This record gives sequence, C-alpha cells and structure tokens, in this order.
Amino acid sequence: MKLSVSDDVFLRLPALVRHHAIQLDNAAFNKDYFSSIVWAAVTLEALLEEILEALDQKASGKHGSERPDLGGMLSALEKVIKQQERNLSGAMELISRAHTIRATRNLIVHNTGRRKKDMRRQAETVCEDLSDILQWWIDEFAEADDPSARQALPRIFLATINPDHPRHRAFLGDLKQALSDAGMQPVTVQMTEYDRKCPLQRVTASMKECQAVLIVGLERSRAYLVCDREGTAKQVEDKHRRYSSAWLHMEAGLAYGLGFEDRIFVLCEQSIWSEGAFDRDWNQFTPVVMPWLDVELPAIRETIRLMKEVVSNDGVTDTR
Repeated sequence: MKLSVSDDVFLRLPALVRHHAIQLDNAAFNKDYFSSIVWAAVTLEALLEEILEALDQKASGKHGSERPDLGGMLSALEKVIKQQERNLSGAMELISRAHTIRATRNLIVHNTGRRKKDMRRQAETVCEDLSDILQWWIDEFAEADDPSARQALPRIFLATINPDHPRHRAFLGDLKQALSDAGMQPVTVQMTEYDRKCPLQRVTASMKECQAVLIVGLERSRAYLVCDREGTAKQVEDKHRRYSSAWLHMEAGLAYGLGFEDRIFVLCEQSIWSEGAFDRDWNQFTPVVMPWLDVELPAIRETIRLMKEVVSNDGVTDTR
C-alpha cells in the first residue's frame, strides 16, 4: 500500500506537499495504518492551501483563527468553485473524496465509544483517494511541462534500482529535483515487456543521447551468509552483505565503452558491498560513498556541481 502516483507527479508536487507525502509513504510501507490516514489528511491540508492560493482565496479557521482547518478549506473550495467561471473538471467529485479522507481521519483520532477495528482497508481507500486528488492537482494547477525547454538542457543518464522502499523513492525524487534545479535533465529508462529480449539495446540508445552518466547504488539485496571461493584455500565466509542491482555494473561498463570515461559519476550507500562499479579501490571512477541518504550532503552537492561543469564544457548550455 502506497500512493499510486508516478515519479513525474511526485516531483511536480509543491515541496511541503511532497514532504508530507513521503511521511505517508513511510507509514504505509511499515503498515502503520493509523499514521497513514493521519499523514494523508496532513498532505491533503497542505495541497488545499496550494489550491486556494492558486484561486486567490483564503480560508479562515474555527473561531476566526488564521490557521484554517481541513473542513474550512474544503468549504471555501466548494464555494469558490461554484462562483468561478473557470471549469475545473471533476472538482466536485474530488472534493467528495477529500471529505471522505477528513471523515476517516476524524473517525480514527477521536473517541467514538467503540474499539478501533482493523484500519487497513480504510488506509488503502484514503491512499487511493489522495492519489487521485494529487493527479487532479497536476492536471488542473501545476505548470505545464515544456518539452522544448527540457530538450535544451544537458541530459544525465540516471542508472539506479527501481525503488521499492520509501526512503529510496524519496531520495531519488530529491536527487532528480536537485539535478533539475542545477539545470540538468535526469533521464531514466523504463523497461517494458517488449525490451525483455534486448534490454541493453534500449539502454544504449538512451545513454547515447545523454552528456553524462550518474550511477546510484542503493541497497536492493542482502545476503545473510556468503561463502566466497568455496572449497579453495582462499575460501572466506561473511555475513550481512548488502548489494545493489547487478544491472548497474553492466551499465557502468556500457557507459565506459561508449566513451563517457570522465563523465561517469557514481554514488552509493555506505553499506553497499565494495565491488564492480562500487569498488572503493579498484575503480576507474571512485564512488562517492553516502553515509545516509540526503541530497544536501556536501559530497553529493559537489558531485552535482562537477557534473554540471563537465556537461557545460561539453557544449551544452542551460537556456533557462
């Protein structure tokens, strides 16, 4: 159970809304249904503030307080939608879903005189409703994406895992945003069933259209017991090794073979086993080791700065 929104939608959300949505993702991942519902309501509140501001409206809270409550914002939004000439497709249906989120939140946080039952289905419904509301906001209020502006930016091929853990999803979202803020366009490859027999061909075609390659090693697998060189004099046993995706080693080699050389940048979690593209010693491009996942780490900021410097010298300029 998690928000069913694409990475593109997630990245285009307002910063505070995205922050709250990350907390919701974490709670849902840990099957904390109570917190999931609460964070869904908090995310909705932040989004409603953005919507009302976009419509030049302001809701007041209870008893004249400046801070509006969820019910007050919904009432204000209903009123303005009925008055405005602007046609907001599906607005009333989404408001109905927002009221459902509010009612569910109130039901679980207040004493109803009855024991609280399993909240899983309620949390799932709330996440589904909020996902639709976020998509509606993108369709109606977010600034339109300008493909021509994006094409003018230096393209960075971003090779990493498909994130299943919320902390990985959140970090990659922040990293893509940081690259965009620096005037670069992150490019990822989404494989389809048609690519099953020729995945490297698809990767090669995309990589050739980029000016640099960024490989990000995030944990995908953990080996609780490992035996290297079993049955030989060099046999070694180890425990709790963490690995990223084997595809990333292939993509690193492919990038080098395509001539990127000094335009290959590598980040990896500190826990990732030192081998291949993430080898700390035997490596053409020494990885930047991340003690924790935060794009504000000086080493990550410096990597982004160096990347921008390299692609700018490559004859691609930022036209924004």
